[in-house]
Amino acid sequence: MRVARAKNRTRHRRPCTTPSRPTVTATGTTGWHRTWGSPTTRVLGSKVQPGDTISPAECALLYKAPTPSPLILGKDPLLATQWHLYNDGSLPGTKAGEDLHLNGIWRRGRGEGVRVAVVDDGLDVIHEDLVENVVPGASHNYGPYNRGNDLPLPCRAGQTHGTAVGGLIAARDFNGTGLSGVAPRASLVGYNPLATGAAADVLDALTRDLKHNHIYNNSWGQSNWGHFQHANPSISAWQALLAQGLREGRNGRGAIYVFAAGNGGTFGDFSNYESGVSTMGTVGVCATNSLGKRASYSEPGSNLLVCAPSGDFPQQGQQTPAQLGAPSTGLQNTYSTDFSGTSAAAPMVSGVVALMLQANPA
Repeated sequence: MRVARAKNRTRHRRPCTTPSRPTVTATGTTGWHRTWGSPTTRVLGSKVQPGDTISPAECALLYKAPTPSPLILGKDPLLATQWHLYNDGSLPGTKAGEDLHLNGIWRRGRGEGVRVAVVDDGLDVIHEDLVENVVPGASHNYGPYNRGNDLPLPCRAGQTHGTAVGGLIAARDFNGTGLSGVAPRASLVGYNPLATGAAADVLDALTRDLKHNHIYNNSWGQSNWGHFQHANPSISAWQALLAQGLREGRNGRGAIYVFAAGNGGTFGDFSNYESGVSTMGTVGVCATNSLGKRASYSEPGSNLLVCAPSGDFPQQGQQTPAQLGAPSTGLQNTYSTDFSGTSAAAPMVSGVVALMLQANPA
């Protein structure tokens, strides 16, 4: 049996494998240099030398270990484009106040001590804006190719989904590079069961390392057929999985399972029909746009718990960059500008939950 595709909005308008807008880089920024430690060395291990190939030979994308460089402290250059973090209405197509209201919360903490698992198609664990938050040796590669390092590196250019999810959750802040996640000091691990699509891999990922993972972000779900669908591989296996996570996760307090609620709203689909996100123990997340309205694709349903900002379809043939979606991390130190769908809304909620758990671990 296979699991369904990821829940980014673009799957309904264009192939989700290729970003529709050019990526941008954020290099050459200024800041104060910090010379101790190398996050890349911590993630890859001391035996890996700069220039060593770390991706499997079968992968279309080539990853090499970067040369360690001094860490930099300074403002994130793309922060001003992240309307979902702070929206003062100055960006075209946005409405002031339609954001996550994080300024006051960030004064109290930014997710330190909370660990989020990105369950998706992969995670670029050496991305310049993610690597400092990646937990060394804790990610897992379910893909068919493995170089022995168990890194869930995306193998194809189209496997950008999980890396964009990770950036929305916990891109590192104040490092003079890129942008900021919702919980920019939370820890990240990556599991890539969607690289195989096997239901057994998904079930394993959602119970992997329950003692250490606090939140499991799932920006994927069942196809939008407009009728009831049983969870894959079976409703009983799904319920048993969630029961285990609620019983054993977070030292008995229960793991938090955040799920994208579905993008079939324009086709008349209802999130209730997707039993995977309608089961007790899941947090179903719908999407609103930059004007604070329900995103046209976002599925309604009585199973929904919360909505979060995301992009939307073009209205009247025109749309601004902010309306298209949220900026986030791309593959190999790039950045995308239009990540959207309930796929983007879910990691925003995961980031907020990380902030909540830091403030109140119990």
